[in-house]
Amino acid sequence: MYKHMPSNYTCPFCLAVKGKEDQENKLVQTKQKDIIYKDDYVTAFIATLWWPNNKGHVIIIPNPL
Repeated sequence: MYKHMPSNYTCPFCLAVKGKEDQENKLVQTKQKDIIYKDDYVTAFIATLWWPNNKGHVIIIPNPL
């Protein structure tokens, strides 16, 4: 299977879905309180880094296998 990421890449979204938080915000900036929906297939959360003209947007990602 093709993957665009390097073999040593750690996906911050995958960590957030798994419940991991980074107190220093170096890798995982999404906090568990940012997650607004989660089921067996997808997770939705409020974006933690906002662009000035796009406040409050939601990111929806598939859950890692």
